[in-house]
Amino acid sequence: MLLSTIFLVWIVMVLEVYQETEHEISELFDANLSQSANVIYQLLAHEMIEHNHLKILSESKPDLHYKIHYDRKVAFLIYDIHGNLIAKSNHAPSFLISSLSQSTHYEDIQIDKYWWRVFTLKAQYGILQTAERKDVREELIKEIVWQMLKTLLWSLPFLAILIYVSIRHGLKPLQRVANDISQRNSEQLHHLDNKDIPLEIKSLVDTLNNLFQRLNQTFENERRFTADAAHELRTPLAGLKIQAQLALQNQNNELRSQALQNILTGVDQAHHLVEQLLTLARIDGNQTLEMKTVDLKEISEKIIKMLISQAIDKQQDLGLLILTSQTQIQGNPEALEILLRNLVDNALRYTPENGEITISIERLETKQLCLKVKDNGIGVSQDKIEKLFERFYRGEHQHIKGSGLGLSIVKRITQLHHLKLNFESNAGLTVTIIFP
Repeated sequence: MLLSTIFLVWIVMVLEVYQETEHEISELFDANLSQSANVIYQLLAHEMIEHNHLKILSESKPDLHYKIHYDRKVAFLIYDIHGNLIAKSNHAPSFLISSLSQSTHYEDIQIDKYWWRVFTLKAQYGILQTAERKDVREELIKEIVWQMLKTLLWSLPFLAILIYVSIRHGLKPLQRVANDISQRNSEQLHHLDNKDIPLEIKSLVDTLNNLFQRLNQTFENERRFTADAAHELRTPLAGLKIQAQLALQNQNNELRSQALQNILTGVDQAHHLVEQLLTLARIDGNQTLEMKTVDLKEISEKIIKMLISQAIDKQQDLGLLILTSQTQIQGNPEALEILLRNLVDNALRYTPENGEITISIERLETKQLCLKVKDNGIGVSQDKIEKLFERFYRGEHQHIKGSGLGLSIVKRITQLHHLKLNFESNAGLTVTIIFP
């Protein structure tokens, strides 16, 4: 492709050079014709007054070969003021003077099978014509262009070899990278060696290394997630098995009923854990979310209706406080519902009976919209706040039923929305989310 492109460019160059050369040589030769006519006139002006002193130039044959070559291709003729021929050069054909009154001019005239370029000078004492066969110019133009084209054609094979060697050498590092990748298995995600890598493919290698790093991190997260999920599911499943065995072994109806009730509670706990695991897996796999116009007030009311029975069971006060008329933002409705549901569900779980949980929507001084979930529950110590985002972390409140995944889900959704997430533990816990 490179050679074809270069060859086409050369053809265009040759055509352009041919046209320019033809134009320049024509101007140069025309100027020589004019200059020659003027020089002859200045030399012979006095004799032309008395043209009898001029002799018709003889048709004698020149001695030298190169003179013969050009002698028949250049010519001059001298006329008196009446148009009578009084002198001419060897082998000069007679060129008709189109009009005695016509001023000085150039014209192309065909004599036999040759074209001549003729310059006619009308002077005070006579008329001079200098002429030149046009094939003289064409020979010169062709010679110039051929010499240039010959050089270009000779250089093409050398250029082809140079391009082939250069590209082959330049692609060696890329081939080395390809071989390195092809020999790896799915678990080998270490960085490619970027030493002695040409600048042209360095960005490619750096991008691949970045991809390997992200893939390795993703696979590591999945392995850790799978291990943690298996560990967390093992506990409720083991409890369910024990309660089922007790129900089978006990003949006492009261004890059997208690065991069955414990089984239902365990199933609810396992169901909640599985739901959270599925939600986290779905949210974790997303890199971007489809954004729409979302009304935080509508989402808050929906979550309150969804969780109100849980609040009533613990005689808790679950309310909504709207402090701004503008409650619409850009976000993903489903993800924001999951976020708020997890925050409210956490607040309900870790707030004792007769406690208060308030969802508030307000506008900050910076014009940013702010969503808060505030409770007066047991709170969390300041040094443990960062650990809240760790998966399956439940701190010192192991006796409270939960999966330890809620805040991990919340953090991932805030990352996908580019939101600010703040925790403040003071007479309970206040979670603040600031929208851009």
